[in-house]
Amino acid sequence: MSLQKLKKRKHLAALIFAGAMALVPFAVSSCSVNCNPQTQTDNSSDVNNNSSSTGSSSTPDTDKNQKSKHSNIMNTIVLDDYYQNLAVEVWNHGLYLSKYTLPVPYKFLRDEGKNVDAYLDGTLNAFASSYMYENDKNHLYVSVKAENISNSSYGNYYTNYVLKYTLTDQESEEYTYLCKGGYLQGLLFVQELDIQKDPEVLSEVNISKNTYDKMKNIIGRGYNPDKFSSVEVDVAKATMEDIFMIVRGPSLSNFYNTTLRELYVTNFTWLTNPQKYDNNVFFYGSPTSGDVSNDDYLSSTKNIISFGYSQRIEHASPYPEDYPVLNGVHPN
Repeated sequence: MSLQKLKKRKHLAALIFAGAMALVPFAVSSCSVNCNPQTQTDNSSDVNNNSSSTGSSSTPDTDKNQKSKHSNIMNTIVLDDYYQNLAVEVWNHGLYLSKYTLPVPYKFLRDEGKNVDAYLDGTLNAFASSYMYENDKNHLYVSVKAENISNSSYGNYYTNYVLKYTLTDQESEEYTYLCKGGYLQGLLFVQELDIQKDPEVLSEVNISKNTYDKMKNIIGRGYNPDKFSSVEVDVAKATMEDIFMIVRGPSLSNFYNTTLRELYVTNFTWLTNPQKYDNNVFFYGSPTSGDVSNDDYLSSTKNIISFGYSQRIEHASPYPEDYPVLNGVHPN
């Protein structure tokens, strides 16, 4: 990497860090027992523990008044030592993201029995994106893909969750503000939201990684009337007879107005070759080879706000294979 690019990254990181720390100008509190979404305990030794308080001195009454202006989620991601140490790591490593900073609901995955440690060390992949319906700002939908090991010839698979979290007006405004402003805390918001609130699980489907990649490629080429550079795909239902997919415009920026559509595939042709293996995992050789109603697909269009982070940190992207970890080496 050139010296000029490195300086640019460090400058941007400093701006992100300084801006985020200025969001709530009062003294730093100690990390609560539940502030670490990876372990659900105070385990701040996982990151650099040499950060210092960036808040101004204040009286307890001032702290109370300032805190009352913000949600518990905002107070935690800005003030707790664990999250502050993560911000310091980003600053110290010139905008390189670690798995610890991604907007992934790690607590939910751990509660589901997933191997979160493997996601954090890069052995397996886990990634997520979020969105709101344009006419409903009090619910945040989080799409999660969590990789699982399989010894089958069909290979590893993702558990694809679509989660629904309820937001207060205050939380919705804060999350939108963080994402629009490009603050690092916009990434951490989902982790802390997951700690403080239980989601409604709208769907849970096991789909082979090979099939998921095909879905994104095929739908991106053939079912992409908006001509997006890529699409987001959630598998909401998979059987030996049909597939129900939710197709969204990509999370190209921190705050992006885009669309969501529903794609049904039925009456499979021989090319689809549906197979079921391991823990009810589905593999499709050609996942759109069957009957598809283009009219139904277009009429299902809904306007959404997509929250991404590919522009938040230079050259970072929502997918594990595309972003560098702290030491600059790809996990795979």
